Amino acid sequence: DPLDKLRDECATLPAIKPYVHHYAECVERVTKAQESDDYDQLEYKEDCVEEFFHLQHHINDCVQPRLFAKLK
Repeated sequence: DPLDKLRDECATLPAIKPYVHHYAECVERVTKAQESDDYDQLEYKEDCVEEFFHLQHHINDCVQPRLFAKLK
């Protein structure tokens, strides 16, 4: 599937790397928080939804022109 390959390629581009980095940092923070004993009692539990959507938005913007060029 060309889409998967293009998404992987776009994720390594310098313009996209900051979003990959922010998402990975968030996942690391959330995973660490979930491993703590008092996680169930925390009032606020961070998720990475915002970081994920920013990353996907920028990857999709990168993929779009490349994918349609391949589908012609």
